This record gives sequence, structure tokens and C-alpha cells, in this order.
Amino acid sequence: MLRGPRVSLRPVERSQIPKLQTWFSQYELMRVLNPAAIRLVNLEAEEAWFDAMMKDTNQYLFAIHAGGELVGTTSLMQVNGKNRTATLGISIADPAARGHGYGSETLDLLLEFGFLELNLNRIQLYVMEFNPDARRLYERVGFKLDGTLRQSVFREGKYWDEHVLSMLRAEYQPDPHWGIKGANA
Repeated sequence: MLRGPRVSLRPVERSQIPKLQTWFSQYELMRVLNPAAIRLVNLEAEEAWFDAMMKDTNQYLFAIHAGGELVGTTSLMQVNGKNRTATLGISIADPAARGHGYGSETLDLLLEFGFLELNLNRIQLYVMEFNPDARRLYERVGFKLDGTLRQSVFREGKYWDEHVLSMLRAEYQPDPHWGIKGANA
């Protein structure tokens, strides 16, 4: 378990799949997470996703808990040991949990895990143009814009840009007051 002051990251459990499926079958959430055609998921699809994630050795998937409650998921995907890179994904999926700072705390924990435990050199993420709140959050914790994939996402009858942001190990500034050090004990 990775633990911060208000958020903990734990393995996703099979028993959490029905709750995750409820969230990931909501259009408003899926429109900002997936640049592909939106496909709202049923329970069977969510179980298949879970099974695939458990078999993927190049991914670290976590359930985000705040106040003891499941509020979303986060992951480091496409972990490449040779190049020491990964792609980050995060979703504060519970609508009631958004806007409370859980996203920034989750990012801090995941960056610390990626840079200090997995010895990554670069962590990147993608954010769509129509999600400026997420981009501000990523930039606030230290991600830098690498570039823009112009008109790469077609959503709601319009083409949108997708931004690629990253953080390098040399740019990472861990919070000395909390984090995963000693939290696993």
C-alpha cells in the first residue's frame, strides 16, 4: 500500500469491479479518459479489463482510496525497463470525490513510486484539449508540455488536440513530509 495524508493506493480487488463498472459506464467520465470511441462498459467487459490488467507485467494498477472509500483508479502503464519510461493514467471516478485534492495527492504518490521505487527516468501522460482542469493539475505538480497531437481526437462532432506532458526524474521534487517511504510497514 502507498499512503499519503488523505489518500492510499492499494491493489484493485475483484470485489471492486461492480463499483468501477458503474463509474466507467458514465459518459461524462469516459469522454475525458479515452480518446477512442466511447464505449460504456458492462460488468462482463469490466471483468475482462481487470483480468487483462492482472496479466500485464508492464503495468502497475492501483485503487485510489480516500477516507477509507474507493474513489478511483490510477496506473503506470507501458512500463519500459530499458528506457525507464511509463505512461500515467488517473481517474477520480467518484463524482463526489472530485475537487478535494485527491488527484494531486495521488499523482504525488504515483510519481514517488515511479521515480524512487521503479527507478523510472520519464513519466508521461496524455490529456485532451477539452479537459483544461486536468491539464492545470498536471502542470501544477510539475509535468511539462512535450507537444500537441493536433486534432487527434474526434469527440462530439469536432476534432480536438491531445497534449502530451511528461516529467523527468531530474525534475521530480518529492515532498519530504510524506510519501511511500515507511508507509508500507
